[in-house]
Amino acid sequence: MRRNNNRTQNNMRVVSFQSVFSETLPSTSVFWQPDTSPRESQLTILQGQLLFKNENDSWENYLFELQPDRMFRFIGDQTDCCYLRGCFLKKFNHYDAQYPSYKYGFRLQMGQYLAFFVTDILDQFKKWFMMLKRFCILEKFTRKYRVIAQLRYNDPIFQQVCFNCVRLSDAQYYLVKIINKEMSQQQKNMMFKELMHLRRLNHPQLMRLIEIYEDEMNIYQVFDPYMGGDLRQHLRETQLAQEVGGQVEEKVLADMMYGLIGAITHMHQRGVFHRDIKLENLFVPENKRLPFVLLSNFCYSESFKLMGQNQGSYKKCGTPGYVAPEIFRSRNYDQKIDVFSLGIVFYILVFGKMPFEGQDQDEILRANEKCEIDFKAEKRLCKNLSQSGMDMMKKMLNKEPTQRFTSAQCLNHHWFIKMKCKDETKPRNQFQQQRSLSTIIENSEMELTQSFIRPFKESSQYMQSKKNLPTQVVRKNQQKQDTIEKIDKEFIYDTLEGKMNYINQETFVKAPSKINHH
Repeated sequence: MRRNNNRTQNNMRVVSFQSVFSETLPSTSVFWQPDTSPRESQLTILQGQLLFKNENDSWENYLFELQPDRMFRFIGDQTDCCYLRGCFLKKFNHYDAQYPSYKYGFRLQMGQYLAFFVTDILDQFKKWFMMLKRFCILEKFTRKYRVIAQLRYNDPIFQQVCFNCVRLSDAQYYLVKIINKEMSQQQKNMMFKELMHLRRLNHPQLMRLIEIYEDEMNIYQVFDPYMGGDLRQHLRETQLAQEVGGQVEEKVLADMMYGLIGAITHMHQRGVFHRDIKLENLFVPENKRLPFVLLSNFCYSESFKLMGQNQGSYKKCGTPGYVAPEIFRSRNYDQKIDVFSLGIVFYILVFGKMPFEGQDQDEILRANEKCEIDFKAEKRLCKNLSQSGMDMMKKMLNKEPTQRFTSAQCLNHHWFIKMKCKDETKPRNQFQQQRSLSTIIENSEMELTQSFIRPFKESSQYMQSKKNLPTQVVRKNQQKQDTIEKIDKEFIYDTLEGKMNYINQETFVKAPSKINHH
């Protein structure tokens, strides 16, 4: 029976082509390696007992732990790990007379090494396999998905690679990036980094990587769909922003900012910062409407250590008009640069213009570096933002990073308490044809790639291509925004007691609580 079992496993097809992701694996050919780096327990996704097939073909029970890029095996006081980002994943049915109830198995292939895991619990197998699919490489994309439309969302690294596809098993729609494996080393490195960061994240307002497939020619990155246009396009088409002054209701604006700040807080808690937050990277999906906005395009994201000093040395990166001023001064900056960039988005939504303006990119960069914003003058132009909302904006756009709020501090700001924002920050269970203000990538000093300055009201390029469409795609009409009750009361309380007194007075004055308070 042991021979039959081994023959069944040996008959499983082994990936024979050279994987692009093999470059991300350690130079050693050993599957399990001693874990020498500090484990970040907050990144743990799954933990449990599995049977593992040792090199002598015997099965042994170990405790395993799954994190976004590694799988850990605990043997007494010893901890080993394997790197998942270059492993191919495949499931198989298992039978062994010695362990007849252990029927459910999956295999990891790293180069020529094969690692087999089995369990006797179907639900446990499903959990492990579903989670591993996000962190490993899969095969046979064309058997599981059908590509139905090319999109004019251009990927910042690979340009025209985005397609609409449908999963054959359940007819669900997804977005897929189909990338030819003939790419430059710089493109590879940027892709590896983006995927590593996306695998760490699981928040409803961050673009979500579902699966990665690879074959002899291409890499297929499958995402939750976020088609529907970027925030710049959405604001123009729904006429929520005009040439002079913003027209976004304060309640809608507060809910939007609360959700986005919750998203970047989730991101920062997992050691990732975006570095290129702007209107063009914020999407309103087709099946959503404001205040729901999704942050996408993590190709310029960077990671930082969660333990110890967060500030590190990084390349100068960003988009003119959105760059935190400390980036101009030094390579040493931290995740607060995301708060500043989101503060610029906040400013645009309120005032309908950029805070740093100029005739060309050089003028915009000079104004951006000086970071001189006259909030008093701007307040006179806009009457639809309360004093507490303006205070929030000032905290986000503070020129000095030491005085600027962190994303976690922003979530606790009294503006959100006043506006009674819902908690949209809980994690879930489960492109441009022409460049706008282009992203700055440092070669030696801060440099700009070829680009042009696009006016705020210019037509967006993010439209679904009619070319090569096999079927007619009909967009749903944008539903009218519900009328939001204006809040004319103003309050700023510095203490938690003051905030709670205000909430209790507003909420419970007409219906006293029946609960006895002690």
